[in-house]
Amino acid sequence: MSTQRLIVTMYSAVLVFGLILSANTLSIGAEEAMTNDATPPDVETMADDSAMPMTGALDGKTFAGEMGEKGKEAAGKDTFIFKDGTFRSTACDAYGFDAGAYQAATDGDITTFHAQTVSPTDGTNMWMGTVMGDTIEGTFTWTKPDQTSIEHWFKGQLQQ
Repeated sequence: MSTQRLIVTMYSAVLVFGLILSANTLSIGAEEAMTNDATPPDVETMADDSAMPMTGALDGKTFAGEMGEKGKEAAGKDTFIFKDGTFRSTACDAYGFDAGAYQAATDGDITTFHAQTVSPTDGTNMWMGTVMGDTIEGTFTWTKPDQTSIEHWFKGQLQQ
């Protein structure tokens, strides 16, 4: 793995972890405001916070690429679609996975995102990825009912 790819991967993990923490903090703050008559967070301050996760930051982008099980060659072609605040992998359509909401954070020319897609019969996919320029890459974990989770990788190029 190249040094640049390692740095981007580590940066992505840190940003996604920060997104999860931010979402949990906002959720806890809202619950406290409803139950303890606490003052709700200042919406104006939240809107100015550039570190806040954004939904829809990648909307309108479609990437053509491939995916495969971690440590293995590509299993097939895939198309990654960001539309109306959702993320979809067309290769997962065959397993009943619907588009799922995504959150993204942008720092300079790097946008990191995470999403969860669900199939009524085949479990859950947890996606984490990075978009840099015209390139997308990342990982997802496929968790099936009563089975061990399977780690996958994906990558692609922006379609024009």
